[in-house]
Amino acid sequence: MGIVKDELLSLDVWYESLGNTEQERQKRYCQWFRESIPTGEWDSIRKATNKGGAFGNDNFKAMIGKAIGRKIELRQKGRPRKK
Repeated sequence: MGIVKDELLSLDVWYESLGNTEQERQKRYCQWFRESIPTGEWDSIRKATNKGGAFGNDNFKAMIGKAIGRKIELRQKGRPRKK
């Protein structure tokens, strides 16, 4: 898949510096992305994504919650257990 040119958008200078071809830039970007996120964080990102949550600190979650009009929290599946 190639890049769609748009007059309103421009490529990031850092991204363009990753290689001479689009394929080379994409490969190096993916490598950088995989190496820059610790293994434990991948699990947290997957968990938040799979449960429709947000991954970030409490301030970030509050900001997102305010923007979408609901509290961001990861809950267990189903109803809460009776005590």
